[in-house]
Amino acid sequence: MAQQLKRIVRAELPNVLIEDLKVFLDKEGDSIDLIGPDVAGKPMRTLEAVCRSISLDTLLSLGHLTLWDENGVQLTGTTMLQATNLATMVNGSGGTTITGLKTGSINVPNGSDNVSVVFDVAFDDENYSILGTLKNDDDTEPSIYSHVIDAKSKYGFTVLFIGEMDSVNYYFEWAAASE
Repeated sequence: MAQQLKRIVRAELPNVLIEDLKVFLDKEGDSIDLIGPDVAGKPMRTLEAVCRSISLDTLLSLGHLTLWDENGVQLTGTTMLQATNLATMVNGSGGTTITGLKTGSINVPNGSDNVSVVFDVAFDDENYSILGTLKNDDDTEPSIYSHVIDAKSKYGFTVLFIGEMDSVNYYFEWAAASE
């Protein structure tokens, strides 16, 4: 069952706030199971809320938080993306597709401030949500770029970055789920 999976975040510095999940970690080393139960045994957050958290994604990419699995193994790189991917969390495997979910990764060319994703198969309409992160595992000191979804249609979407990429090593990894 998906509710048995644990997604544990640990603060790598003091006073970390995951604003959209309403989580505050006071001290370095403090941790919490993001989909753990409350005192009544009910999940405090939904899997979907954790997967869609922009604050969590940002804090993980900045290194303010680290992500751990239920066995005490730190999740990094592709493993971390899979751990925050709704299909992976629901199915408990390496990215099994569920109805209404599309995932992918696209290179953002050097000098570009945007990238367009075109789905292999279109959604029925524009009522879908997008979770994405900009990755660069190759450069020793990659720049940090904010991003927004600039345009969206049933055929795909465009991501706009705060500046032009300064390397060929940036990839936008994404998941889109119908609502």
